[in-house]
Amino acid sequence: MSKSIRSQLTPEEIHDRREQRVAEAVAHKLLGTNAPMRSPLPIKINSAIIAEYRISEVEDSTDLGYPWSKGPWYLNHHMGEAIRTLSVFLSNWEFIVSVPPVNHAFALPAKLIRSLRERVDPALHIAQAELDEGPQFSATYKAIESEALDKVLAAGNAYKQALPGKAKRTAKQQTADQLIDTVRNFHDQLVSLQCEITDALSKLPPQEQLF
Repeated sequence: MSKSIRSQLTPEEIHDRREQRVAEAVAHKLLGTNAPMRSPLPIKINSAIIAEYRISEVEDSTDLGYPWSKGPWYLNHHMGEAIRTLSVFLSNWEFIVSVPPVNHAFALPAKLIRSLRERVDPALHIAQAELDEGPQFSATYKAIESEALDKVLAAGNAYKQALPGKAKRTAKQQTADQLIDTVRNFHDQLVSLQCEITDALSKLPPQEQLF
């Protein structure tokens, strides 16, 4: 099992980092200054860029793996947002497929699943810093993501190949049902993964306060 940052830190490293953080805080207080502002996201972005930005945002905001790390809070926040995004999509599916063209609606599940990396990647990055089981959680997510993508892409392609007329109308309903079932299953698997991670986080020592 791969070791997390948390499990590899020595008492000396923790002591030195604590002293550095306290000194920085005292200096800002005496000078009346704040930590430097982060650069905004670039104009041209995609899910990978957003994920990297959020990872760097977390790393700038807290010391991952250290006793005072706020990593667990950020992890739960990002996983929760990913699950909420899926829940909103599921609750609006009937409306989505009612708006033509249906080919556009049928392409959305794959786009949705891929876009969740914006939230899930930061969460998994934190898990690898805080938990020895982190790589295991990343592998689990990759597997359920791959399975879901394969299914939604296959369903969409099957609909495109259906013949016009009654067969096409039948295929439309079947495809809509297949897609929403796959997204719902993906949602449930993500909830299960979040529960596993939350259980692992609960076994960490209580968070320390720096000041």
